[in-house]
Amino acid sequence: MFTRPTIVEVIEGVMTSLVQDLGPELQTTQAKIRLQLNQTLLQCVIQRIQQEPQLMVTEHNEMTALYRALADRLRDSQGEAAVRIRERSEQLGKQADLPAPLAQTELAKAHSNLTAELVKTLGDLDELIRTGDASAADGLQLVRGHLALRSLRDFQALMVNQGALVGRG
Repeated sequence: MFTRPTIVEVIEGVMTSLVQDLGPELQTTQAKIRLQLNQTLLQCVIQRIQQEPQLMVTEHNEMTALYRALADRLRDSQGEAAVRIRERSEQLGKQADLPAPLAQTELAKAHSNLTAELVKTLGDLDELIRTGDASAADGLQLVRGHLALRSLRDFQALMVNQGALVGRG
């Protein structure tokens, strides 16, 4: 029977080899510290790999809800930027929530599309805010809240979980 190791198992194999095969050959303290730092980075990659699919599904579903909320919040706003945001929100907010797990390529494509459009939305919100549109400022707060939550998840996935940089013993 053929088996194929997972990505995590391959990275763990590299980490083991670094310690067992390369570690004893290192002569300087600086080289040994660099080895430990590289192992820590590889551990961060493992943690990200394990959490990335669920994070992307959650963020995708939150972004579609965000677009629905933006369309509602800016329904009375005027100007080309407001029209663009409403059109974008109407189109993207109709997307169904994604189930988990989802094929990585399909998930990455859906997540990347929404994220790219969110960047455009930020530019349009900025344009509306500069014209004094109060509802655009509220819309920006919605987007900022979403981005803050995404940043917090990234920090937790990369820095706080077991084996990560923060709280290591």
